[in-house]
Amino acid sequence: MKLIAHRGNLTGKQPDLENSPAFIDAAISKGYDVEIDLRTDDDQKIYLGHDSPDYLIDISFLSERKNFLWIHCKDRQALDIALQYNLNCFWHTTDDYTLTNNGTVWAYPGKLPTSFKSVMVLPEIFWTFEEIKKFKMFGICSDYVSYLDFSEKP
Repeated sequence: MKLIAHRGNLTGKQPDLENSPAFIDAAISKGYDVEIDLRTDDDQKIYLGHDSPDYLIDISFLSERKNFLWIHCKDRQALDIALQYNLNCFWHTTDDYTLTNNGTVWAYPGKLPTSFKSVMVLPEIFWTFEEIKKFKMFGICSDYVSYLDFSEKP
């Protein structure tokens, strides 16, 4: 089971830290993958940030962590960059399901997993942790990812 820290969150939402490079690295150092938000500006600079360009980064930040990142591209240019560097990425707005470029199904919050190769996003909003553990899926992207223990299957 792949456990993915939503914007770096492990034990609940922390809006002031989400998508910050240090927060991302802290989640990775604890063994989690991380979903991040990538965007660009008119000068083709790349940033991390959900609703705005909050943290200026360079491509090496992404490349060095590429095995741990699930990159939600927020604009076309961000998608072009992620694809150019073969980074694990996807684009969606309110689609029920989208495919990442590695073939994993990314399910919109509240949508059931489609297959064993899918990731449920923020399932804690809709189901209890015990209910979540009963679904068959590839991974979970959660703000509370550190509370999910799949060592014992139901």
